[in-house]
Amino acid sequence: MSIKEKIVEWLRELIDKNRQVEVLSFYDEVPIRVKVKPLSIENKFVQWEIDPKLRLAVEDTGKIFTQFFDPEYKQKRSLEGNVIYFNNKFLETDMLNISTDPRLSRKILRVKISDSCPVEVFIVNNGRKEKVKAWDISEDGIGLILPKNCVDYNEKINLELIFPFGRIKTQGIVVSKQPFQDGEKVGLFFPNLSPKEKDLIYRYIMKRQKEILKTIRLLTE
Repeated sequence: MSIKEKIVEWLRELIDKNRQVEVLSFYDEVPIRVKVKPLSIENKFVQWEIDPKLRLAVEDTGKIFTQFFDPEYKQKRSLEGNVIYFNNKFLETDMLNISTDPRLSRKILRVKISDSCPVEVFIVNNGRKEKVKAWDISEDGIGLILPKNCVDYNEKINLELIFPFGRIKTQGIVVSKQPFQDGEKVGLFFPNLSPKEKDLIYRYIMKRQKEILKTIRLLTE
């Protein structure tokens, strides 16, 4: 039996038994988990119950994620589906497929940087500072929006980060690049932060997480 056939069989069993499954999506990079039921499968599309928190997250992310137990491999496998349509009553995705989304393997919380709680980031090169747009941040690294092909994998970049309550001068190593609008979203790893610097980032993440969760409550209650 192919993996697609296994997924369809699993979904049909959930539908027949009227069972919920935990579904994950992201809002401002914070994972949102809810339990919903798959309602139907038709023409390679899956219709799901919708939850107010899930609706908010898929509007931001455009995907849902879940897991199913593969009896052949005797392990859970991560799945994802692209959201095709949603309203107040249900959402529809394409057929679930195996997911390799790196967000699913994160061990450290990452948050999207907001205008209301900004982080100013400068690339420092030969004494010159160039301000760049920061996208998200964790204690391990930061995502920046840069022009295409302006940095290479494993390149070391000197950075200055200015938070609402302090600043950090550090180095980032380019570990990922992906297309983003007219440029690239570049992921940098912080190899040598001090405990004090990590604590500063942690304080920012906690502040943003509270802000995000408050927004979710206001928009869904």
